[in-house]
Amino acid sequence: MPATLTLQREFEGQFQAVLIERRHELSDVLRLGLEHRWLDTAAIWTNGYPFLMERQAVPSYILLSASSEIVMQGNPLEDMSRIRAWLAEWRDRAPARSSSHPAPEGGSKAQLLRRIDCAIESGAYVFASEFCKRVISSKPDAETVDEVSVRVTRLESPELAREVAAEKALWSARAALQEQGVTDETKSLLSDLVSEYEGTHAALTATALLQAMAPE
Repeated sequence: MPATLTLQREFEGQFQAVLIERRHELSDVLRLGLEHRWLDTAAIWTNGYPFLMERQAVPSYILLSASSEIVMQGNPLEDMSRIRAWLAEWRDRAPARSSSHPAPEGGSKAQLLRRIDCAIESGAYVFASEFCKRVISSKPDAETVDEVSVRVTRLESPELAREVAAEKALWSARAALQEQGVTDETKSLLSDLVSEYEGTHAALTATALLQAMAPE
């Protein structure tokens, strides 16, 4: 986990880490994050499933390109140097890359759309929105653009406006928590979020953070 968060800091804006906890309550892993001050990055912490991961062993990872192609997968402890090398090469090539990328076809296209849907279902709305924009900017085929645009419309709809606002409030609370630590003020920020946005995905995460702050 620390190595993944280091990648998030090193490749901020070009890499999005999604940390998925499958064996414990979300509050347990967030407690670990609080203890080690690991909440200072844009990494998403969830016990949902923003992506379909075929590998069931723990720990495991999947590295996706901006067009949702699987670059590599396996054990992150074994592959971290390969992951960093690929990200560095991708970043260094960025200015020279063509704006035209091959569009996902067949199963790849279905997987891409399912990954976006999984991110939405898991409450990672901001990430899903940015992911959609990256896919569209890669200039896939017209059908893929239409399908992804449907997701963008949903993400910008009144139906999800409260969820998106709650997630943004959670990011602000997390930033304050990282800067100030566990204080009455940061607890109040999270409690207010839970009250104002009750029933949202972000409120559930805020509740888990409050549980993580409680003495064991």
